[in-house]
Amino acid sequence: MLRTIIIAAVFITSIGQGASAESANRYMLFNECAPISFILYIDGAHTHENLIRSEVEGVVELKLRAAQILHDDDSGFAPGSLGFLGMGIHAVSVKDVGHAYFVTTEMIKYVTDMASGESNIANTWRHNGTALGGIPELKAEVVDAANTFIAQYLVVNSPAC
Repeated sequence: MLRTIIIAAVFITSIGQGASAESANRYMLFNECAPISFILYIDGAHTHENLIRSEVEGVVELKLRAAQILHDDDSGFAPGSLGFLGMGIHAVSVKDVGHAYFVTTEMIKYVTDMASGESNIANTWRHNGTALGGIPELKAEVVDAANTFIAQYLVVNSPAC
């Protein structure tokens, strides 16, 4: 009898954790399936900046476009403006530290404080990674992060699409 109670308690706890994780992902990534913008930041040894930009930017844009979530912004809004932000930004930051790259992938969107009613932009989802080696390893890390983001984004937003 005691064993049955313990198993039931573990099962109920795991169900609660699953619902909590789903709720957290919804908060972090939900934007009514509106297209998002994409920004690539590169920091560090600028000798590789053009190579990094050409290798990383294209593959992420291609993946976001294939998932039909990339906003093709041809309206002339400047980065950081309200029009550029739209319903969210998928930001990839690459820090070149010599023989390694630190990669941060984020979802940035407007959030509203329910108590005060004030709105502001916030980083609501983040994935950190490290690529040891050169550009091929960096590209693999960025692709992995983009795939993780897209999969979680589509799970949360697909009912609104």
